[in-house]
Amino acid sequence: MATCVVALLSVAAVLAKDIRVVIFKVSQMHCENCEKKVKNNMRFEKGVKELSTELKNKTVSITYDAEKTDVKKLEGKWNVVEVKGEKVLEEGLPQMDFNMAEKKLHGNTGCNLFNTTITLDPEDVSSITIAPGATTMMACPNMDLETSVLQSMDQVRSVKAGKDENEMLLVDQDGNVLLVLERN
Repeated sequence: MATCVVALLSVAAVLAKDIRVVIFKVSQMHCENCEKKVKNNMRFEKGVKELSTELKNKTVSITYDAEKTDVKKLEGKWNVVEVKGEKVLEEGLPQMDFNMAEKKLHGNTGCNLFNTTITLDPEDVSSITIAPGATTMMACPNMDLETSVLQSMDQVRSVKAGKDENEMLLVDQDGNVLLVLERN
């Protein structure tokens, strides 16, 4: 009897998860190879339970556990270790410090300091938009990194869980990874 009760409680805990379905229009999905690339990129995302693509309509349907991709997990300080697929190998990594309660973000781009605000969507726990912000105006040796970080911040629309609790991915509207963050 006790084993049965424990089993039922375990099933109830699994069912209590915040499972959601989202459908994306992926205009760049033109062929079967594109479709395979989408599937291969998404299969290791934490929280993804099911993924299906429809090439004819250029859509991707994802069933996921929203608890794994909650934007509020961004709270605190993060190092930017990758920008648009390029590893940041320099000293003085760009950093971001999220204050989710006040909806503020500040940090540095690897050179200049920035301050801005963020917008969250209460209907979508993974949604985040970073507003254009104020930056200092120092001239630095690698302004390309700064430009890339600022442009990426402007395109951020959502957050995904990384490989573990110390990594988060900021992505654009199509799910492309813009910034890889590691907890500072």
